[in-house]
Amino acid sequence: MKYSIGELAGELLNQAVANAEATITGVVCYADYCGAWEYGGPIIEREKIELIYYGEGSYNGLPWEAQTERYIGQSVGDATSGPTPLIAAMRAFVRAKFGNEIEL
Repeated sequence: MKYSIGELAGELLNQAVANAEATITGVVCYADYCGAWEYGGPIIEREKIELIYYGEGSYNGLPWEAQTERYIGQSVGDATSGPTPLIAAMRAFVRAKFGNEIEL
């Protein structure tokens, strides 16, 4: 089934991150990437994901935005949002690898 990256959360987002990691390492490893910093944090650092906190002032109601190097400096619509920094960052990571949609 096809999913929009901006709608992924929980286990679906973790599965998408595992698939994106497999494109780098060649190994699919499932973990709580969007809920535990020990798994998502190293990806943020390695991929140089930029996190921005907008709080209540965000344009779409989600307080966190994230961008990978691929999208930094492009229009606001290119940012990936989320309710937490890890979710926003993991969505940005998956988007950088697969585009705006993913088949899971």
